[in-house]
Amino acid sequence: MKDNNTVWPEITPESQPWTRWWWFGSAVNKTTITRLLQEYRRVGLGGVEITSIYGVKGAEAENIKYLSPEWCGMVRHTVREAERLGMKVDLPPGSGWKMGGDFLDESLGAVRMRIESNGVVVEHSHEMIKRPGPGGGGLAFNPFDHASAQAVFDHFTPAFTHLGIRAQFHDSWEYGANARSDIIGVFEKRYGYDFTEHPAADGSLPPGVRYDLQYLLGELALEAFILPWSRWCRQLGHLSRNQAHGSPGNLLDLYAACDIPETEIFRHVTPDTPLLSKFASSAAHITGKTLVSSETGTWIREHFHVSLADLKQLCDNLFVSGINHHVYHGTAYSPEDTPWPGWLFYASAQLNPQNSIWRDFHKLNEYVTRCQSVLQEGMPDNDLLVYFPVHDILRDPEHPLAGKLHIQGDWLLKRPVAETLRGLWKRGYGFDYISDRQIATLTVKDGQVAAPGGAYKALLVPPCETMPVATLDRLVHLSRNGAAILFQSPGPGDVPGFSRLKENRARFAALTQAVIPVEDWEDALASAGLSREILTDSKGLYYQRRRHADGHCYFLINQGTESINTRIQLSVDFETAVIMDPMTGQLGATEVRGNRVRVQMDPGASLILKTNARSDRSWTYREPNSQTYDLKGPWRVRFLEGGPDLPEPYETERLESWAERGGAYEAFAGTAELSTTFDAPGPDASWLLDLGTVYSSARVRLNGREVATLIGPAYTVDLPMLKPAGNRLDVEVTSLAANRIRDMDRRGVDWRIFEDINFVNLDYKSFDASNWPVVPVGLLGPVRLIRQAAKNE
Repeated sequence: MKDNNTVWPEITPESQPWTRWWWFGSAVNKTTITRLLQEYRRVGLGGVEITSIYGVKGAEAENIKYLSPEWCGMVRHTVREAERLGMKVDLPPGSGWKMGGDFLDESLGAVRMRIESNGVVVEHSHEMIKRPGPGGGGLAFNPFDHASAQAVFDHFTPAFTHLGIRAQFHDSWEYGANARSDIIGVFEKRYGYDFTEHPAADGSLPPGVRYDLQYLLGELALEAFILPWSRWCRQLGHLSRNQAHGSPGNLLDLYAACDIPETEIFRHVTPDTPLLSKFASSAAHITGKTLVSSETGTWIREHFHVSLADLKQLCDNLFVSGINHHVYHGTAYSPEDTPWPGWLFYASAQLNPQNSIWRDFHKLNEYVTRCQSVLQEGMPDNDLLVYFPVHDILRDPEHPLAGKLHIQGDWLLKRPVAETLRGLWKRGYGFDYISDRQIATLTVKDGQVAAPGGAYKALLVPPCETMPVATLDRLVHLSRNGAAILFQSPGPGDVPGFSRLKENRARFAALTQAVIPVEDWEDALASAGLSREILTDSKGLYYQRRRHADGHCYFLINQGTESINTRIQLSVDFETAVIMDPMTGQLGATEVRGNRVRVQMDPGASLILKTNARSDRSWTYREPNSQTYDLKGPWRVRFLEGGPDLPEPYETERLESWAERGGAYEAFAGTAELSTTFDAPGPDASWLLDLGTVYSSARVRLNGREVATLIGPAYTVDLPMLKPAGNRLDVEVTSLAANRIRDMDRRGVDWRIFEDINFVNLDYKSFDASNWPVVPVGLLGPVRLIRQAAKNE
């Protein structure tokens, strides 16, 4: 074991969070690009992904045609300035959503197919690119047709060859195509029969035939588009960053085909969200990729209602799912002289300098950077592979032709497999999904199941109705060679497709003689030598475990509603442990008893445990006693920055939302300073400051000294030594901007000046904030001092 003290890993552009950067009409200039990149760097962003979209009304004269020499010059300037600042740049090959352009003719455009009782209709759909910028419109390409994809690559190669970007980015699958013009011939060549001979009177296909067609489309998405696109990226010296969700194929294969798999959370986090986020991380773990990214912050709440605490909890949920590279959604390019609220994207968290929460945004980014710097080190350390039964989904008669496996995940969560996945997650088993294609690459090494990215103790086949005979054959082969291959009852009973049905069923029946399904998957896992992390028995406690050179790293979050103050048992052996707090940057060694370590975590808090690590410093636990002291004021309130106007200062005995005062106070969004003085409640004591309820972030100063910036969900901080008398506490509270937007709409201010979709609400309806309720803002308390009897373990 090394004797070096544990330190936070070195910061890199990848360890810092990134952001999508919306270029409206590409109406950008070099001066503003440089100014904004410097601001993004100041708050701790490591890179930007440029997305050129529709323009702004009144700014048409500044629009720059997509892919023109001037546009390419702006991208190259962005890359140069980013490199100067220690940042990097990604770029999608396309404007708006969907690849394509006006260089495609109908023969290379999207194709739609419908099945009727007397045959199949295959026709060009004239699908267009969604929300493009000037010069970026035209036909969407056909993602099932390699000739169409190659036309896109050929068109973009001259412009993209010398841009200097880090990676190309492909957004989630929003294509409407469900076929290619020669689909009938391609199908017959691959499967040996003509599917057009099988429709029933209502146009439906038998399950096996329907499956063969669905599976073909998924394979074409991979073979004709994603794999060639990834190769093209490498030829240009770019990485490929891909969102596979929404596609009709096996997500695991589509994620794995790129360098950086990327998931997203759309709308709200649910208890099942990690089960969906794990598709991207599983593909990375199995194939040995370092980075797994997420489009983070899409429609968490309504516009200007998203807090830094919301984003922190969202990032945490993704961290325990295996994500380690956040890309915020997003940040709008906005000229400096544009009246507030500036240029805004219609569907994002509005992480823009003009949004009030930007003031303390750096604190969130410092936190995310520390987490990612640790979670990008070492290797993932899940013990279990779980087979993804995609074939049952594709056979489902309710699954539409070329049906999308979208990020909401009902295609998975409504099936019997979901109960197994929920059980594994809640019981603390670390697992990755695996596809049929990936199973074909597995070997057995020292009794473990070896994938290119690492070894696993067992592979579990959850309840499934069907399985390709080649997959079953491989699993039986692995089992006979010493791998722990477990089939949960009921095991697969048939092959999924119609092609070569008699032959495949005969082979399948023979192979199933070697399969003995288990009723209790947890007993079976224990028999295979798998141990769960019993720390998840603490309600709300979840983890992500990685392996480093000398031991293991646990990222822990408390997603429950109660504080955790207990010794948790780890499933790995270790001698020493260091606790690292990614919010404050503090770390220290803690006492190990057996394989147990004490952790203290407020609701919404996170910690990192590093085993077999050392530190000269000891971790300090809070030991509150019953002595508390309320800071009752009076409080002096003055407004520091924000708008539309700075309200007059005032003094109050009662902490309240400043919006309750009405008028200018109700409309104001920004930062107010609340100050009071107090005497130390007792001599020679250590005190914890608890601000109580805060909307929504706070900077704390004591006697003129900066103490901490708090973004929630908890707003507590250890105070330095108090003076016997005359201590001054200043709390700068920054609010959300919702009340200011509400006021603008109530006054009829015309700020929605965007083309195309312009601006919509959370339900994609016309945006109108005039009827919003007033949201609480400021410091509501109660503010208390809690006496500490600090001790180190």
